[in-house]
Amino acid sequence: MQNDIEKLIQKINHLITSLEKTNNPTVKFFKGIIEIVQNCNSDKELKRALDDHLIHVGRIKDYGGYNRGQCNSFNEMWELANSIFEAK
Repeated sequence: MQNDIEKLIQKINHLITSLEKTNNPTVKFFKGIIEIVQNCNSDKELKRALDDHLIHVGRIKDYGGYNRGQCNSFNEMWELANSIFEAK
């Protein structure tokens, strides 16, 4: 589980870095997600946090002010979060 969390945080941080370059306000949201994910103590908690905060958010197809690179970073982060969520 810890390895999954670390990989996911790396993806989120990559997205945050990209969003900060354009002063995109969604940075705050993703920084909050890191804290939530880090506080998970079990696979069940992690899956619930991902479902509540990332999985359904990721299904929104309009990323607003995201540029192409930010959309790609978002998709990579979402795909990893979804694979963690769907793992048995």
